[in-house]
Amino acid sequence: MSHTCHAVGCTTQIAKKFFMCPHHWSMVDKDTQRSLYAEYKQGLRDNNHPTLAWYEDAHEAMQQVLQIECSADHREPTESEKYRAGICKRIAQRRQAGSSP
Repeated sequence: MSHTCHAVGCTTQIAKKFFMCPHHWSMVDKDTQRSLYAEYKQGLRDNNHPTLAWYEDAHEAMQQVLQIECSADHREPTESEKYRAGICKRIAQRRQAGSSP
């Protein structure tokens, strides 16, 4: 099984066990990497769904990559990029409010 890297605009296919392709994952700080995988494993162990903290960490990872890539290109993120990078935050907010993602 595979899926697309979660970095905004990346089309690289990766194994389901990974969140991002190696190129983009290397842009995420180590604390966020560790926390994201710890929360993912906890969610799988509890009910086969990521935890609320996982969605928050996923949002942070996506924001970090988008910021680095836009900075390297000397540009601001587009509205579309901001929207895509914010998807995990919106899911986390819905989960906190009691509705399913």
